[in-house]
Parts: sequence; structure tokens; C-alpha cells
Amino acid sequence: MRADPELARRINLLFDVIHKRAEPPLTTAAAAAAITARGGVPVSAVGLEALRSGVSGDTSRAELSAAAEFFGRPRQLLAEAIQ
Repeated sequence: MRADPELARRINLLFDVIHKRAEPPLTTAAAAAAITARGGVPVSAVGLEALRSGVSGDTSRAELSAAAEFFGRPRQLLAEAIQ
């Protein structure tokens, strides 16, 4: 595992900014469940929390792309951070 503060910054910004005005930001667990439910790429709450903390491990480009798409951002927003 390696520290990845830029990826953590990008992911946390999505959580902070992309949510309904009248509602609080999603929890990590809720986001992971929703990303997984959208189909295709399973994302665990533990893995997503690690990324939010700045630790990148075995995260795939597909997982990062699925997370970016879930928040309505281009796939490359997160995936390019692990190049």
C-alpha cells in the first residue's frame, strides 16, 4: 500500500460537494453500497474508506471509474490519479 493524498483529496471532495442540498454527504458505506448496486464493479466500504484516508492499495481503475461515475463526474477524474 502507498499513501496517495491527491486521490484522497479528490474522493473526499466528491463526498463533500456532490449531494442533495437538504441532505448531508453520503457515508462511505452508503456510497460503496450504491456504487456496487449500480452494477458491474463491486466497491467495499473498507476499501473506499482506505482511499478516503489516503491509502491506495489494490484499487482498480474500474473501481475508481465506477466511483467517479456514481458522483456524476467523468471516469478519468479518479482513475487518472493512480497512473
